[in-house]
Amino acid sequence: MEANRSVRIRTEVSGYDAMCLLINAGMGIGILPRKSASIYQIPNTRVIELDEEWSQREILIGVRRRSDLQPSAESLLSFLLESGA
Repeated sequence: MEANRSVRIRTEVSGYDAMCLLINAGMGIGILPRKSASIYQIPNTRVIELDEEWSQREILIGVRRRSDLQPSAESLLSFLLESGA
């Protein structure tokens, strides 16, 4: 649901661990990947899964020149491309 309002960010943190500490201290809310929420297991906190189109992420792979990649990087890139197909 769109509220036609902008988000006011009052605090930015450098990592999910810091965000989870602030959430646990009752200093606000945070949006973080499911995996991070399960790793940090924030006590006394309810995790709510977002099921909205805006919350879906598109992840891209950046490569300058594929021909310049080391064999290990080429193997990883090939694996990722095959896995995402």
